[in-house]
Amino acid sequence: MKGWLWVAGLLAARADPNVVDRHGQTALISAAHGGHVEILRELPGAGAAIEAADREGNTALCNAACTGKTQAVRVLLEAGASHERRTKSGRTALTFAESRGHAETAAVLRAAGAGP
Repeated sequence: MKGWLWVAGLLAARADPNVVDRHGQTALISAAHGGHVEILRELPGAGAAIEAADREGNTALCNAACTGKTQAVRVLLEAGASHERRTKSGRTALTFAESRGHAETAAVLRAAGAGP
């Protein structure tokens, strides 16, 4: 978590949480990829766009599902992330979780209504 303390500082300074890095990723997308649940709980309330997508159309939910970060997937779904959103190549969070063998993450997505 130490590496993410800068996010708290930026939020305290009211920085734009939707700024993108050179890959087109927001702090929310990066936090989801790393499974940083505490940050994922804070960013939407600070104005982070829950459906922001990188250059490939990957959202925070897709990144969390792809890396098997089940708790991050739960937090993002609770914050209103859409399990139906597709990337530019047509993939969903569920297809990412299944293709990577993340059965628990896939089960959480299915319980939220995701399907084929």
